[in-house]
Amino acid sequence: MQCCVKALVYAILVLLLSIISLKALFDEPLFSSSHTDDVKVLDDAIFPFNDISTAQSTASSKPDFTSLSLSDLVYNETSLNDNYRDDIKHLLDFAIIGHGKSATTKLMNWLVSFSSSSGNETQPDGNTQTAKPIIQMPNHEIHFLTHGEPGLFVEELFKLQTTSTVSSSHGKVLVGYKSPNDIEVVQSRNLLQRYFPLTRLIVGVRHPVTWFQSWYNFHSRLDDQPLPNAETYGRTIVFNTTTNTTDIQYNLPYHAMFHVHLALMRKTARTDPREWELLDPFVTPTEKSMLLKRSNDLDCFNDSCRTMNHHVLLYESTQPFDHNTSRRIMFANDLGRHIGLMDTDKHNPRDKEGILPPLKDATNYQSRNYSSDIDICDDRYRQVRADLLELGTAAATWILDHFLPLESVHVSSPQHFQELLHNWSVDPCMTGDA
Repeated sequence: MQCCVKALVYAILVLLLSIISLKALFDEPLFSSSHTDDVKVLDDAIFPFNDISTAQSTASSKPDFTSLSLSDLVYNETSLNDNYRDDIKHLLDFAIIGHGKSATTKLMNWLVSFSSSSGNETQPDGNTQTAKPIIQMPNHEIHFLTHGEPGLFVEELFKLQTTSTVSSSHGKVLVGYKSPNDIEVVQSRNLLQRYFPLTRLIVGVRHPVTWFQSWYNFHSRLDDQPLPNAETYGRTIVFNTTTNTTDIQYNLPYHAMFHVHLALMRKTARTDPREWELLDPFVTPTEKSMLLKRSNDLDCFNDSCRTMNHHVLLYESTQPFDHNTSRRIMFANDLGRHIGLMDTDKHNPRDKEGILPPLKDATNYQSRNYSSDIDICDDRYRQVRADLLELGTAAATWILDHFLPLESVHVSSPQHFQELLHNWSVDPCMTGDA
């Protein structure tokens, strides 16, 4: 009998050890013990912005990619060699991952213009200063992460890091990309979290009313499938047969749920009932389940359960073009510091209108859907605007109260940023800002 008891106890111990080992395997921490220096770099950042040397220290530890072969890093289009994850994480310095119709293309064009900048500058005494970093970035969107093709994505980054058009005299090369829907896509977020934990993220947001007009008109012109009538968007009252109560459902474009996408980065505590009051009306059941899970839950074995520890520069879409010159220059400098540029003042291409170079004139663009353009301030869209303002109020409150206080979240001109978000509860058609 005693032998049977001992055997049973031993079997239980073996089972417990197996469960612990299995849990450790699937719940690998974002930074292993060999990555302590990376953690320190992230922890040292302060709000609003630290000295540029902090951002540079991350890039200075990059491996020599010329000594690596692409075949070392990539197995095929959809899988990477995890044995080289420590090298892969240094391939990407920054990423514009959101949101569409929030000036992401203009930011991309502005940053791409640095690609032709000389890396060296001459001092008044004739001596050459330390080489300046330059930016290597495609002048178009990259959707490989959205499509679950990290192999193709790394191939693109590898080419940018090792391209022969960049002279070694330029010094540090900063590599980035733009894909404004990546913040909305689970697969993209997971891949960024898994393979690019050091990447500095850039996320734009916009007043939901003006965003809706821009989004609707853009897609009504370009999409093959016509959009529903704009008046059909908004909230609807649905009778819940299970509880015999009425529920409010928001029939608004998913792209407009800015605070939901930011919440799915899992940076906030998500334990405050007041936070859930701001998220609950706008999240899907699947998203709510993802947000409720903790990384130590037994059924949480994938990257969706982990926090995205990336540093984020959050901007409101009007900030890059602010009529206030001081704030506009400050935004350019803060953006440059965020991604690792040494001195944006000396490399910033300016024209009379602002910090961005002129873009191609698109005023003569016509399409068969041109007649579908809407003016959101028309009285028939009054209810749509009211529902968008409800979304905007909840989103702005969540961002200001729960997201902005985080040490890894940065904004330029914090007081002005807060003023802009407070306006999300105000109808721009009533103030002439639409």
